[in-house]
Amino acid sequence: MKNEIDNFEILDDQVLVHSKSGHTYSIRKNFCSCKGFGFHRTCRHYKEAEQQGLIQLLTDKKRTVNITLSQHIKSMRQDALRHFLKKRGIEFTEKQILSIEPKISQKTRPEDVTKMIG
Repeated sequence: MKNEIDNFEILDDQVLVHSKSGHTYSIRKNFCSCKGFGFHRTCRHYKEAEQQGLIQLLTDKKRTVNITLSQHIKSMRQDALRHFLKKRGIEFTEKQILSIEPKISQKTRPEDVTKMIG
């Protein structure tokens, strides 16, 4: 099989393959935008992308995406935690707020937050 891929770009959810013929195809896991893939459920672009490890790279990229909270969201969560504790008359330090905030989720019950302080 001759090399069909001239160059490629890895985006968030797909690989854009630029073939030597000048066409650009979008490849995702089990999909290529070329006409041949639509008929045969496989194509030379997909096979070569797979051989070059681009499909696996795309899969790994999805698997390793970490969601990090912006500083603004962290600050708002810390303020909400301070408000919650003050409203209940619970004394706390800033160090406790900083250590507890990352552990709290929407499923955390109020009594669990109180236990984290005490």
